[in-house]
Amino acid sequence: MSGSPLPALDPALLAELETTARRRCVDPSQVIAQALRAWLRPDGLCESVFQNAPLTGLMEGVYRANTTLTDLRRHGDFGLGTFNDLDGEMVLLDGDFFQLRADGKAYQPPPETHTPFATVTQFTPFVRETIPGPLDHAKLMEVLAQLLPSENSLYALRIDGDFDHVRVRSVPPQPEGRPLVEVAREQPVFDREQVKGTLAGFWYPHFLEGVNVPGYHLHFLADDRTWGGHLLACGAREVTIAIQHVPRLTMELPITLDFMTGRFRSDLGAEIAEAER
Repeated sequence: MSGSPLPALDPALLAELETTARRRCVDPSQVIAQALRAWLRPDGLCESVFQNAPLTGLMEGVYRANTTLTDLRRHGDFGLGTFNDLDGEMVLLDGDFFQLRADGKAYQPPPETHTPFATVTQFTPFVRETIPGPLDHAKLMEVLAQLLPSENSLYALRIDGDFDHVRVRSVPPQPEGRPLVEVAREQPVFDREQVKGTLAGFWYPHFLEGVNVPGYHLHFLADDRTWGGHLLACGAREVTIAIQHVPRLTMELPITLDFMTGRFRSDLGAEIAEAER
């Protein structure tokens, strides 16, 4: 009833909550918030990853869609993707969008900006670990693999840290129809040394190849929010890794002429690996 005080939690339930939160290395308030979202939002926002298109279309050169950043934001506060015409890399972090363009700089795009491909979720990690370095790229990937309970599930990943070096790429705007693997061969690459920042992204199981990038897909954004891109390699002095297991994937299929009339191949594994790595 309106104006009624909220009931106190049962002591036994409160103890169980504190035990679970401690085991998962999160604050009890995060557990309560996640449970409330699941109850109040029957669409399962807090435990679903949303995609506005499959990766296959992007690989084949479908670079325009009608989804706006406002539309994406309704599905979460964390994610990555790109923009119409392939105009840079996207990071959605703490509810704010950043456009990492081909000059290597980060911009904040207006909410009416469109995207042909993006992946977002409401980020609520179940584990948070601080890992001391030094960590080269291979070692960081090894640590991530040890923290994932299974390679057959979907995870959102956030890695905050002090990086010795970061190598990223972005791409300039492209005409529709040019395959992504061709674009990636001409991508501008940027290197930074001694930078603090965040890697944001996802792990997708390999059996979802074509739906999204199989394995790790990570974008970097510097703490000062001025620089970043699609991660190619990095080394770190120390990182804090937060992982969210997401048991549900929701995907829309674009209603555009190029997508509806496209002839998409299914054997894109080698091209995805070249374009994304």
